[in-house]
Amino acid sequence: MAILENTVRVKQNYIARHPMLSFVVFALLFGWLSITPSLAWGLPFKPFQTAGAYGPFLAALIVTVAEGNEALKAHLRRITNFRFGVGWYLFALLFYVALYLVVVGLTGAPVIETLAGNWLLLVTAYLPALLTIYLLNAFGEESGWTGFAQDRLQARFPPV
Repeated sequence: MAILENTVRVKQNYIARHPMLSFVVFALLFGWLSITPSLAWGLPFKPFQTAGAYGPFLAALIVTVAEGNEALKAHLRRITNFRFGVGWYLFALLFYVALYLVVVGLTGAPVIETLAGNWLLLVTAYLPALLTIYLLNAFGEESGWTGFAQDRLQARFPPV
């Protein structure tokens, strides 16, 4: 048991000493391992891509846990800090629907008839894709790369 505890302690110390290297290795490892079943066996790509988007999030959690409780609390605090009002988040979600309506209008197709003919696709394909791509995937990616890596890189390197 003492050997296992020493091994874990050594790994945590290495991760805490080299947080950016550890983060990048874990993020890429989790990302590529999650899409391997899709690439190897031809399974549908989307679920594995969504799982792979959480590689940076998991990597950031592992590194912040190795750095200690204060680092973990600070990272989770940054994730839950909503900087804008609800209206802006709704705007961001509905902007793509409005953009679609504008594009359809520019093509000369009747907007109402196009919506009426494709309303089922809006509910079954577009909204789930919007939820997956712009909310779920973005959370996993941004909480790792922007929420963890960017702060550390900007502390070390000046902006270009």
